Order: sequence, then structure tokens, then C-alpha cells
Amino acid sequence: MLPWIRIHIYTLRGPRQVGKTTMLKLMIKRLLDNPQISKEQVLYYSSDNIDALVKSQN
Repeated sequence: MLPWIRIHIYTLRGPRQVGKTTMLKLMIKRLLDNPQISKEQVLYYSSDNIDALVKSQN
């Protein structure tokens, strides 16, 4: 890895229907409202439908 590039990856796990996605989207909105953070620095990836994707490729 290049020394000037810092990458942070976080995961959020927990029971269903407790507000994880809502909290995450609110955090993303707060980040995007910050003028010091560009939208290219924020990534949201949901793997909810990954099983369907794998099945569709077979």
C-alpha cells in the first residue's frame, strides 16, 4: 500500500430490524454534508442480495 493512502473499512453487524441501515445512512448523510469530505471518499455497499446475484450467474 502507498504510504500516503489511508483506507478504513468498517462493518456493522447485529440482529435484524434494529436500525443498522438507518443509522448508517444517517452517518453517510452527515459525512456528505461535511465540506471537508468528498463524496468519492464514502462508499456504502449492501450485500443483502449477494445470494441472488450468485445464483443468477450460474
